[in-house]
Amino acid sequence: MTLHSRSSVASRACDACKRRKVKCDSAGPCSNCRISNLDCQFTVRPKKRGRKFANVNNQTRELSLGEALPESQPSRCQTHPDVSPPQDTPVSHQGDLDHGEQLELSPACVIPNVTSPDHAGENPQIQSARIIWETLMEAIATEVPHLPIINIANCCIDLFMQYTFPTAPIVHEPKLRKDASILFSEPLPSSEASFFAIHEEDIIKKKRAFALVTALCASVSSVMPKSLLPYGHRVATPFLRASRDMLKSYDEYDLEYPDSSSLSIRDLHYTALQHTTGKRGAAYHIMGEATLLAQTLHLYDEQSIIRSDPVESQLLRSIFWHLYLSDKASVCLRSRPSVLDERLFYGKLTLRPDAEPFTSLLDTDNPSYSKPFEERLRVGFHLVAGLWSSASRIILQMQDFDITNNNRETSIKRLTESCINFSGMIDSLPSWLQVCNLVPGCQDEDTASPHNKTFWVQRCTLTMTFHCLRLVILQQAVEVGLTEVLGLSNQPFFLSLKKAEIIQDFIHTMEDIPFIYHQVKGEPSVERIRWVGTILLEMVQNVDEAMKPRVNSYFSRLLDLLAKLNSKASEELSS
Repeated sequence: MTLHSRSSVASRACDACKRRKVKCDSAGPCSNCRISNLDCQFTVRPKKRGRKFANVNNQTRELSLGEALPESQPSRCQTHPDVSPPQDTPVSHQGDLDHGEQLELSPACVIPNVTSPDHAGENPQIQSARIIWETLMEAIATEVPHLPIINIANCCIDLFMQYTFPTAPIVHEPKLRKDASILFSEPLPSSEASFFAIHEEDIIKKKRAFALVTALCASVSSVMPKSLLPYGHRVATPFLRASRDMLKSYDEYDLEYPDSSSLSIRDLHYTALQHTTGKRGAAYHIMGEATLLAQTLHLYDEQSIIRSDPVESQLLRSIFWHLYLSDKASVCLRSRPSVLDERLFYGKLTLRPDAEPFTSLLDTDNPSYSKPFEERLRVGFHLVAGLWSSASRIILQMQDFDITNNNRETSIKRLTESCINFSGMIDSLPSWLQVCNLVPGCQDEDTASPHNKTFWVQRCTLTMTFHCLRLVILQQAVEVGLTEVLGLSNQPFFLSLKKAEIIQDFIHTMEDIPFIYHQVKGEPSVERIRWVGTILLEMVQNVDEAMKPRVNSYFSRLLDLLAKLNSKASEELSS
């Protein structure tokens, strides 16, 4: 660079520092870019002072659907075609991470005590939060320039409540919507009245709210198919990075003084990280933090969740059962070590599924809301948790079984009774979860259809989980030589017949469920299918010749569904 050209940029910040609003020394490269390993460039023309984001306050946004969206009424979720920027707008594809690509925290968290020229003298805690907020707003405006971020957030919340909440009731919908409205109303209010308040205690509350809303948006964007969220692949990574950066900025405080959001945020990060980067090990580590916090808080004890705020108590109750369910799934599918094992608790598991008085987590202002509806949702949720809990107890009993035990007959009888009880757990499903009541009917679409979708999610989870666990229990019995507790011979041919029978039930159930409900479940659904696939693969290689055509047919049908789900599991199994 010549002396003349260097002097022309010496009075302004490089592109990266300008984007992050940090002080730039204009060196080549500048110190901030050297620390953050960024490409230091001076290509953006100087602009007038002050932030400029995609402005939705002064005019009506024209969505690609062809509908005008009034600024005063941010819409709930609609299925939009994919939103593309104008041809002359540069687009960042950071949101399209491949499954092997590293997701890094933004420099906003690595260097929290920066000095922004626009907010000199501002509390460093507030400034670091503001930088993360501004970086997210710019990233979303770049990726989806014609869609206001408040509409994206509302759409993500709608999809979560309809397709994810039925099996993961870990958020309070009214507060979530309120925080999203405050967070993403552009432009951000002044410091005195802004979302980033002055007092440190308030700062933590607001940071937690930001981290939770963006974590939910990241989770939904990474899981939902394009038919429901066409631009999800573009916004998932910016939302996830912003949420992780914000959590990092108060991480030590959060671990010392956790609340319900501490667990919910990490659970949502677990889902988003798995689907965005494919890094299951890193995702499991994040989930491990959530389960360890639940263990530390003694959430298994009814007295431990008592709070002055009944909503917080209900959230802690629901989140514990959700994490407990996930932990038992890890025991059954051998995906990660168990943390919420009753043998590790300091006391007994006394937490009840529900408590009186009833505390709603849904938006009671929604016209389609009713208390009986939410009560039914909770019944279905606890049925799923019961399946995993019962199966994990059977598996642990089998693993701990001592063949030389003098009370062998008693132990065998107890195990047999547990298996019989498990086999009948979904014999009498509640009427609202029976398929005859979930098929399209003559009900009013505005009220019946959304409810049916949530119940379809629960039925899909229950039936797929049940047949998968039947196979898990049988496989465990074969491995430890306890097939007699299932009333089966230990002859390989007869065991293969029984496995084929269970797999047939699993595949029939899998194919009877509308495909969209496999898609919205994401990795949990894939994990069950993958587990059955590994058993089938073993049978393909070892089964009697007479059974091979039948087993090969099942394996092919399983791979077809995995291929439609765009899962790497199909590649692993087919190879």
